[in-house]
Amino acid sequence: VVAHHIYNLGAGVDKHLVEKILDPSYLSREESMFKGLKTFLENFGPCSRAWVGEAGGAYNSGHNLVTNAFVFSFWNEKFQEPDFSNIRHAEKQK
Repeated sequence: VVAHHIYNLGAGVDKHLVEKILDPSYLSREESMFKGLKTFLENFGPCSRAWVGEAGGAYNSGHNLVTNAFVFSFWNEKFQEPDFSNIRHAEKQK
């Protein structure tokens, strides 16, 4: 089992958190990690599994009025489909 904790927005105290959430290219930085995970799963066959143990966007409890506000839904939407689709695809090919 490969477990990964994802806090790809960085620290909750970051003053540029909203800009990161609204930047369509920001989450693309995670793409190489997921491609590597896909390759790993394909190489090690049916005995390997990938789990996302935690995913919270911004660590240290996020940022008040950002990660608990409407703007955070943009991170959630961008985060779920592109990243996890690679893992699902790798699992299906086993």
